[in-house]
Amino acid sequence: DETSADIAYADATDKFTFAPATTEALTTENTKVTITYGGKNVDLDITVNEVVVTKYAIAIAGGIVNGNVSVSGSLTEAVEGATITLTAEPATGYKLTAFDVYKTGEEVTKVTVTDGKFTMPAYDVTVSATFEEVVVEEPKYVFDFTVNNFGLPTSAEKNNVKSYTYDEKTITLYGDATNGFKFSGNSGDQYLIFGKSGAYLTLPAFDFAVSKIEVVGHTGASAAVVQNIFVGETAVSTATTGAALADGDKPAVTNTYAIAAAYQGAGNVYTIKVTSGHNTQITYVKVYENTDVVSYNVNIASDIENGSVEANVAKAGAGATVTLTATP
Repeated sequence: DETSADIAYADATDKFTFAPATTEALTTENTKVTITYGGKNVDLDITVNEVVVTKYAIAIAGGIVNGNVSVSGSLTEAVEGATITLTAEPATGYKLTAFDVYKTGEEVTKVTVTDGKFTMPAYDVTVSATFEEVVVEEPKYVFDFTVNNFGLPTSAEKNNVKSYTYDEKTITLYGDATNGFKFSGNSGDQYLIFGKSGAYLTLPAFDFAVSKIEVVGHTGASAAVVQNIFVGETAVSTATTGAALADGDKPAVTNTYAIAAAYQGAGNVYTIKVTSGHNTQITYVKVYENTDVVSYNVNIASDIENGSVEANVAKAGAGATVTLTATP
């Protein structure tokens, strides 16, 4: 296994030489190796056995829809034990569901694919894949604070709780004695601002179950403000930090609050509350429905005499608080 370059010589002017040379590949036609040193030859009889390497075919299944699959390196065959990497190319509007690799001609014999890779078995394989449509989730309701639909004050309302109604939706705002809350900004770049710790925006109760709430900040807003979603005094999501990024021109960020399962039912009243010593700036609040949660109708009897009763929601989930108002 050693070449002449690997051996220390007693006589630096002489070296071992080999025939065939060590840089040459041996074949089955080679039957001996001759070693020469100091003008003397030694012949070694050898037998060279040919190693047969079996490769197995890799085929791409026909009929794949909504996307394509390719094999890294455009391999069409590989030896047993080789690691094969697959690449999925979904069509626009689709995403990969799963790769499917199986023994060619025997689809029930599956090959395990992990992170887009599989180990080549000792048989031919066919590669397929399934793709599913990307469903773009749309909010059930959007509060747009880039326009002053609610008739919010444009100078700070301080240390006061006030409610405003638009589109049959009533919101309640509170800001501290120093900062308060207001509708701010210039035309084309407007937003709601309130602060600091303890300031809040309370949304109306919804007649649908809520899976998450997205709060979109504003360019230039605080990158340190901490806020969360509450039902009463209970935090029902995970707090976030920043209504804008700290870098560059401080672009707005969208904070997503996944609502805890116990508080997703219709009828819950959600409050966006600041919990740090900063102001928050909001352009949009987007509310998403969870259609998997059961909501129940809140019906008012039709034979009430000498007055009327109203509920704050038409539907409510189990455990939600429903507020009734009686008018004698």
